[in-house]
Amino acid sequence: MLRSCAGFFGDLLTLKRYPDILVRLVNLSLSQGVHTIFGVKLLRRASVGYVSLFPGKALGQKVRLSSTAPFDQYLLKLFSAAQSIGMNFDVNIVRHIEEQVEQILVVNEDGGTDQQELEAKNMVSLNGALDATKWLAAINAHLPAAQKLSDDSTISVDGLTSIKSVLQLFESLPNHGVAYLYLNALLDAFRFDYLRTVPDKKDMDIVLDCLQASAEAMWHTKSVVADVIFGNQTSEAGRGVTGDVLHWILLSISSGHGSLRWMGGAMRRYANRTLSTLSLHFPDKSDWSSTHLDILHAAEDLLAVKRAEEFPAIYLRLRAEQLQSFLSNPSAKSESDMLYFFDEAPKFDETSNALIVPWPLRIEPLLYSQDVPLEFVAGTLGVLMARELHRAILLSNASGFWSTREESASARFQDCTSKLALTTFNVSIATGVSDERGTPSKKDALLTWMMAARTAHEGLRLALQGFRNASNWARYWKLAQRTFFRRFCLLTCGGELGAVMESETVPPKLMCLLSVANMPEFAQAFDCQAEVQPDTMCALE
Repeated sequence: MLRSCAGFFGDLLTLKRYPDILVRLVNLSLSQGVHTIFGVKLLRRASVGYVSLFPGKALGQKVRLSSTAPFDQYLLKLFSAAQSIGMNFDVNIVRHIEEQVEQILVVNEDGGTDQQELEAKNMVSLNGALDATKWLAAINAHLPAAQKLSDDSTISVDGLTSIKSVLQLFESLPNHGVAYLYLNALLDAFRFDYLRTVPDKKDMDIVLDCLQASAEAMWHTKSVVADVIFGNQTSEAGRGVTGDVLHWILLSISSGHGSLRWMGGAMRRYANRTLSTLSLHFPDKSDWSSTHLDILHAAEDLLAVKRAEEFPAIYLRLRAEQLQSFLSNPSAKSESDMLYFFDEAPKFDETSNALIVPWPLRIEPLLYSQDVPLEFVAGTLGVLMARELHRAILLSNASGFWSTREESASARFQDCTSKLALTTFNVSIATGVSDERGTPSKKDALLTWMMAARTAHEGLRLALQGFRNASNWARYWKLAQRTFFRRFCLLTCGGELGAVMESETVPPKLMCLLSVANMPEFAQAFDCQAEVQPDTMCALE
């Protein structure tokens, strides 16, 4: 049962010195994707690479525990299999270590947020058994030349306290707990074998387990799905139009109705710095540079597994191969691209200061070619991009810049929208939704959504300003606005946008109606008899 996996990490059991063990754990994590008590990853977002260090998992955390298949019994099965090939584990010692590891690592899993940046030259602070030079050498051994770390590099560390504690624990253990580490590595693949032992599983659960295993062994499967959905389109699809719309939105935020004048100096400087250096990023389905033949061969390998005990070794080999493909290809954008690939909204990535536009937003009817007037795109993708930029400015790192000035402006805006909802739609909505710092809550999307509609509309006005002297300008501008608002309402009022809008306080339809009710331009565009007066409009000021 274990013999086929011996070549992957059997040497762990032969290591005596703790520094050598730490180097091997780094090697397993980076080269094979096997994370034990801690893990190391190279991530690339929008072509910017960085190294991430994170806590690992205890044995019980690595599987979906089931009361009908006691995990303790499965561990005994692994111990028995180990003895059959000459490995002797003390069950009681392993159980005792498991209890200690769980106490350290489960805290992090349950939501401990101990994330920070660590300079590479200070990595010795993780554990003194390895000095900073050796930590760097262990990591750099697997990184592409262009993305190797230096003393001045910064590493993203999640759960720093947990990592330090678990490394200190294993430094103090007899034999440094190598038997436990070996079993921990084994469970990366054998967790699927454990799931097979769960009795009375539903057919759907079995299918989901198989899909999970296959997807982890073949990241390329998303590329295949993308080919079916998007055909021969490339990352260039819609790049020009999207860039044009973003240009006018940025101009609108900085100088139009979306002006930053209501902000204090610190937040305004942060916003200007963020927006002035912002770039666009388009996740590309071809980033992995894998041919359909490569994917077919990997699929055939999985399908060829006739016996359950053959699967772990095939799984580990395929995962190591795809990880090596990623590490050796600096142009591959990363698995984060694949995470964003099918998203339904733009994402602002703080690390690369880039606005990521996923594939579903770059196809009709959200995005058209350059032959279609700008108002068609401004009312859909333009609004979504504007909303994400406002969210990034107001609810990310900038929250540390919130002062009494910003809090007062936000409170006045929310009071105004509450009155607007009551007088216009006879609906009461919660006001002053904020977190403990007084900044807008991430759950309250009303502020950013209404700002996005106005910003995108102002961006359209700025884009079309060059036509104001045309003889038919008045008629053209009215038609352009109507198209914008129709597209906006179809986007917001007509569908299930709970995930996009992230709102638990205002229904999507009301969110849409409040946005247009707050814009005199909507009433003017459709020749409404009761126009909204500009002096009653809700605005941040």
